[in-house]
Amino acid sequence: MNSEGELNFEEAFVTIDNENQQYLVRIPLKGKNFELLSGVTIVYDNDYTYESKVETIVYKNNNGQGILITWINDKLAQEESVEIADYEGTSTDELQLAKSNFKCMTNCLSDQGLPTWALGLISVACAAACVGTAGLGCVACIQGLGYYGIFVYCGNSCGLTGK
Repeated sequence: MNSEGELNFEEAFVTIDNENQQYLVRIPLKGKNFELLSGVTIVYDNDYTYESKVETIVYKNNNGQGILITWINDKLAQEESVEIADYEGTSTDELQLAKSNFKCMTNCLSDQGLPTWALGLISVACAAACVGTAGLGCVACIQGLGYYGIFVYCGNSCGLTGK
């Protein structure tokens, strides 16, 4: 472990990525101030051979920032931060936002335990994968964080997926 977190095996789960023929074993991390997105994802191929490990912690610091740190195979891969105040409070364009499905999506994700500022970190963390792969890498990035099912559920609930 690279962080000071504690593995929460009681909440562990497995996701099957049929497109890439991989199994993603997600073990959440518990730690002081850790958010729901914190965890370890271990990737196995379709023959159950170990491929890689991704450890991600998400937390609030004392300076009003949301922090995301990711290690891939025990090497620091990414450190990102967002100003929490930028994602909380009243929008200057609240009326327009209230009319959009985006408001529904952020409310739904927040209700599932994913605060709005953490979503900002996800967008920063996954931006390169989303842009560099014409959107296809977004799914893999979010799956790697372990909460793809929540995004699908909220997208469906808010009418954003067309299903």
